[in-house]
Amino acid sequence: MAVSAAFRSVDPFLYICLLHFGDMNLFKYSSFPIYEKCVRVVPNQSTVIAVAPTNIRSFSYGGAPYGSFKLKDCLSYVEKTESNIDDATFTCANLLKNPDMLNSSGHLLSGTSSGHVLLQDLQTMESKPYMIFDVSRSVVRIETNEQVIAVRTADGAVRLLDAQLRSKKIIGSMQAHTDGLTDINLQGRSMHNLLT
Repeated sequence: MAVSAAFRSVDPFLYICLLHFGDMNLFKYSSFPIYEKCVRVVPNQSTVIAVAPTNIRSFSYGGAPYGSFKLKDCLSYVEKTESNIDDATFTCANLLKNPDMLNSSGHLLSGTSSGHVLLQDLQTMESKPYMIFDVSRSVVRIETNEQVIAVRTADGAVRLLDAQLRSKKIIGSMQAHTDGLTDINLQGRSMHNLLT
């Protein structure tokens, strides 16, 4: 049985360490450095996605680069009505979980400090986002299930988006706590099971 784990370090280098579980022991499979500070590591079926403030890079489990998204290229498709786009950074990312899509692990949702959630195609690695959601505040965390994309923002609110991708509009919003949220977690298939 193979188990992969991705670890990030606190220094400017990211070391991916992939482990194989066999005979009740863990064995190092592969490790490689990524020469920039990471905010999130997202393991995928055949790749590891490293999210840094200015770009997102995809690697094979052996460390070969597959492609990247530069934030400035991705945000060039956003209307520049806000001044914070020029100083924006990637803040988080997660895979879109939608079994109705042809390859549900082939799309990445990335959050930005400018208040946008970008849906990127991991197969083509094109800079142009498949969809852009405007959530108005800096994105802190993204969680998904088959029905909803829950976006935690810096103001402590959770904004809900349609995981079926029928609309780019916010379908719901809640302020769960006065001091903001520490985490979000979706359980099950519906949007009625949001844990904070």
